[in-house]
Amino acid sequence: MSRAIVSEHVDRASRWVYQGLWAVLVRWFHVPDRPPQLPLAPGDVSESFRPATGF
Repeated sequence: MSRAIVSEHVDRASRWVYQGLWAVLVRWFHVPDRPPQLPLAPGDVSESFRPATGF
């Protein structure tokens, strides 16, 4: 089995586990299933920064 096939399989499996775990947490803690978004005026762009290298 090639390394690419194994990596793809691991990526798919981890995505499946994460989605399942998140779905349980959403139901258990009654939180939104999507991350919140900042309100922006039309045409504005939100910017992010890192306070230090490696943060």
